[in-house]
Amino acid sequence: MKISYLKIQNFKSIRELEISEMENALILVGKNNTGKTSVIDAILLATGNHHPLKREFLDPQKSIVITMKIQFTDDELLYYQSKGAVSKQRDYNKWLEEFRTLLPSFQENTISFSCHVNPEMNIRYKDGFQKIILIFVRFFRKFTILTRTEIWNHCKMTFLVSTTRNLSRC
Repeated sequence: MKISYLKIQNFKSIRELEISEMENALILVGKNNTGKTSVIDAILLATGNHHPLKREFLDPQKSIVITMKIQFTDDELLYYQSKGAVSKQRDYNKWLEEFRTLLPSFQENTISFSCHVNPEMNIRYKDGFQKIILIFVRFFRKFTILTRTEIWNHCKMTFLVSTTRNLSRC
């Protein structure tokens, strides 16, 4: 799995942040209290690995919105199919057809979706076609933790978060 696009709105100290053109790894560099951890927490929230808190709304009158595009390799899709994720279909093509039916934004091995948390703490997922069911969050429960050496070896792009919370490429 690879996050290829991320947009965060109204989450913690982030009014709006958009990161695109991500390569194999993303490294955020910045001084303390500039929002680096908030980016990670936003990803965790959007993938169902973090429960939102009232204090995480920058503007308590507006929703938190996290938009992501996540790319899957063919091997990852085969793995999910073998584990019975979404469907118990044993035939990969039938499984993939059912997967695409449930997640119509799935195009070219990429899922596009937004996670919306309203001020009443209701969480909704949307993929541009329909409100999508929470079963899709199962796909994102496991992230790979890389060692520092692996990160530097795989990183093509580094971003700097300034004290004014501006994002720039290094």
